[in-house]
Amino acid sequence: MTSNIQRILLKQIADSVIQKGSRLAHLYGLPKTHKKQLAVRPILSATGIYNYKLAKWLDEKLKPLSINASTVTDIFTFTEEIQGMEINDQEGHSGVL
Repeated sequence: MTSNIQRILLKQIADSVIQKGSRLAHLYGLPKTHKKQLAVRPILSATGIYNYKLAKWLDEKLKPLSINASTVTDIFTFTEEIQGMEINDQEGHSGVL
């Protein structure tokens, strides 16, 4: 039986994105050290699951489509861009802190 991926994509690409074995995703928690009470941040590890390779391939192909003039790639770039900005009193004032 031929999978949908094999019917849609070129053989070489389909062979590289089809997982040859998989594992279950696993959920674990990391402690939130800044909280006074015991709190845990949930982490879902999905590496090696049945569609991991396909998702990585799609991410590589679709990522260039999502980049535009308003895209910030990391917090350091964002900090540099807003450092010299001046905000007018009427701009973006919601009255809520």
